[in-house]
Amino acid sequence: MEIIFIAIECFILFGIYEAVSETYGCGPRYKCECFTDKRSSAMDCEGKHISKIAEICSVLGNNTMETRVTLRAGRNNFGNFNATELEGCEHLNELNVHFNQISEFRKDTFINFTNLKVLDLSRNNLMVFKSGWSSEFMPLSITTLILNGCPVDTAAIRNYPKLSHLRKLQMLRIDGLRDNFDIGKHTNMLQELSLSGLYSYSHCSIPHISNWTFKQLVSVVKLNISACNVRSISAGAFEHLKHLQILDLSYNRKLGFRSMENISYGLQFTDIRSVYMSYIHTTFGLGTSLLKQDLCYIWNTSIEEMFIAGNRLMSFETNALILLPDSLTTMDVSDNGLVFLPYLLQTSCMKNVRKMFGALQHSSHYPSRYIVEDTDDGRQGCEERAFSSCPYMHEAFLMKIAANKRPCNYIQPNLRNISLETDLPKHLEFVDFHESNLIYKVQINFNITPHENALKHIDLSNNVFNIFTGEYGPFPNIEVINVSRCYMVQIGEKSLNYPSLKILRLDNNYLGDQLADSMRSNIFECLTSLKCLNLSSNGITILHRSTFAPLTNLTDLDLNCNNIGNLDIMLPSLSNLLHIDLHVNSLHALARNMRAGLELNARKLNSTFEIDLRNNSLDYSCENQDFLNWLYEHQSNMKTFELYVFRLSDGRIMGATWFQKEISHLEGTCRSYTLLIVLCCIGISSALATVVGGVIYRHRWKLRYLLFMSRKRFFGYRRLPDYTLIENYRFDAFISYAEDHFRFILDEVIPRLEAENVSLCLHQRDFLPGNAISDNIIHAIQSSRKTIVILSEAFLRSKWCMYEFNMARMESMYSREDQVCLVIVMLEPVPNNKMPLEMLRWVQENSYIEYTHEPDGNRMFWENIVLAIK
Repeated sequence: MEIIFIAIECFILFGIYEAVSETYGCGPRYKCECFTDKRSSAMDCEGKHISKIAEICSVLGNNTMETRVTLRAGRNNFGNFNATELEGCEHLNELNVHFNQISEFRKDTFINFTNLKVLDLSRNNLMVFKSGWSSEFMPLSITTLILNGCPVDTAAIRNYPKLSHLRKLQMLRIDGLRDNFDIGKHTNMLQELSLSGLYSYSHCSIPHISNWTFKQLVSVVKLNISACNVRSISAGAFEHLKHLQILDLSYNRKLGFRSMENISYGLQFTDIRSVYMSYIHTTFGLGTSLLKQDLCYIWNTSIEEMFIAGNRLMSFETNALILLPDSLTTMDVSDNGLVFLPYLLQTSCMKNVRKMFGALQHSSHYPSRYIVEDTDDGRQGCEERAFSSCPYMHEAFLMKIAANKRPCNYIQPNLRNISLETDLPKHLEFVDFHESNLIYKVQINFNITPHENALKHIDLSNNVFNIFTGEYGPFPNIEVINVSRCYMVQIGEKSLNYPSLKILRLDNNYLGDQLADSMRSNIFECLTSLKCLNLSSNGITILHRSTFAPLTNLTDLDLNCNNIGNLDIMLPSLSNLLHIDLHVNSLHALARNMRAGLELNARKLNSTFEIDLRNNSLDYSCENQDFLNWLYEHQSNMKTFELYVFRLSDGRIMGATWFQKEISHLEGTCRSYTLLIVLCCIGISSALATVVGGVIYRHRWKLRYLLFMSRKRFFGYRRLPDYTLIENYRFDAFISYAEDHFRFILDEVIPRLEAENVSLCLHQRDFLPGNAISDNIIHAIQSSRKTIVILSEAFLRSKWCMYEFNMARMESMYSREDQVCLVIVMLEPVPNNKMPLEMLRWVQENSYIEYTHEPDGNRMFWENIVLAIK
């Protein structure tokens, strides 16, 4: 967890620095870069091909700011320079002139440098180890001096340079020699010494560290003798370093654990806090073990951090872990080859350990290292240790320590049947065993004790747990779990029962099939505090809403590098989700619910949302217009929007710049004319319907007549060949009248006409019962020589009367040819405006007979009717 916090802190500090500092071109011909803030200023002229330092100092001489001033001018090939050339640089606090082919300095070169604190002269041609070399040119104000990487004359007598006059010197970095470290008297202020040979340009060779090698360093706090070809160390080598807090012995490949007892003996008398002993065993040697005698005196120290990575360590001797001090908080056993032995039951003896690093167990190394490393001592791992007289190794003492470290388990020597239960270190917070060749199917439930453990961060990535259906816990304080790249195909529904978890990394697994199955996808039900979820590179194609419903505190969701074609997981419960990484998927658009949900969350939280849709198949089409307009409006919410690509309907791929120019034309291109077309079609159809309706209405009687005639022709009725030639009609006249004039027909028409031998057809008397009225009417008209219409206003009101009139009219027009068969009798005056158009036209174009009560007129009326009929 601290690593994460440090990274965040660095990010914040960097952001603040960027916000308040000013960077600009400066120096000779503006070749350099300058940085300025309220407290300091710096000029970086490294490797700018400036031939004279005087060019730089003349510019710096114009700086009147009362701040800390730093000049970095390495790798410019200045050569030797004097005080005159440094005029203008006298106010410097830090000066770096490494790798400039400098071979000597005059005594007065830095005479006016009263504020100089840091001086870097490394990688020059200064013969600092030559007997008689003088450092008098260095200002008395120096607190940090860097001299490593200078040449060593192997043929001459070599000594450390005398720096007695630098009474304020606190930090020295120089190459290491075989001789005892002696830089003169009055250097009691020296707190940090680095003789490391790890730098590519430095060298260090101290095969043996004796009790006198560092006796002069009475004030040293940090001592770095890594990569110094150390092979052995005397028991009292560090006994005199009372203030020593940090000791780095890493990368002394010939040292091994054989001298660890001697090292720990001397550290008892120091203020040691951190010990670095990583890679002190050859990479390709045999496996090693840490014995009780190796750790014997460690018990009596105040070590807080212990780094023993890369030593081919396979195990700890049983009960050896009991000797680790209670002050120990950090343990690094990475890049070893630990195996399962009883010492694993004693991890609770490290009761105050907070961080455990154990990654890269049983890892292989490049064979080329075998050639680079000197491996002649490859058997050191199995060599026997010298006899030890350490009093803390006795079993009685170990039992006493274990009892005081409860729940630390003491294991009896030679005990074969071990059934002891083990606990986690009570204060353990961070565990890292990534890429450690752990290959298991986790299918059982395992109860972790103590239940109230402090574990917060677990990293088991790059191992193999293809099935994880068991339940491990409880971890009441867990915040981060990393099981990425573990070949996982299945997770149990209750396996992630960690309510306090905030960050879960499941990326680069094979959970796509499980998440696509709605019956097996509810694996996050217990993660109510989760904030960040990484499911990238899992072969995911489908995600269900129910899968993410319990994640009420989720803020960041990483789904990149999958094959998701449609994503619609937004639920009201995801009210904190603001960041989604979807790059490298198969999305054509983002669902409306997702867009609305992200906007709503941003408004509620007074924040902004961010999406990454790079490398998707975003469709630039009319069907996708709504999403494209939203995307254009929210460009600032799209991570690296300038890298987005859009697929056109013709298969072309266009970039974000093209999209920004063309999106304004999309609405016009996609404007729909469907409504206009529909309205036009409705209008035309209505017009056609009106015209057709008018035509039909105008010829409605003709159509009805023709329809009836067609029915007769095809359903059993035979039309007479020629009505004009046939005189033997059944009736002489068919009388069409309204019911209101039935008495007139009964009292006048029938007696008078039948007295003249005129046969009449009357609907009350002659219509065939059971037949349709319309059929009876047509049959009566066709069976009669004439149709007599008794016209009155009552006649016009009767639909059947009008039907009889129109059918008689049609018969007269289309069947009787020149022979008119329709006779109108005007029984009473009828106004023209009350007559239908067909009636009025017929009356105007044909003669009719008017009925009258005047005697002479009445006699003539009946004569005319008989004449019209016969």
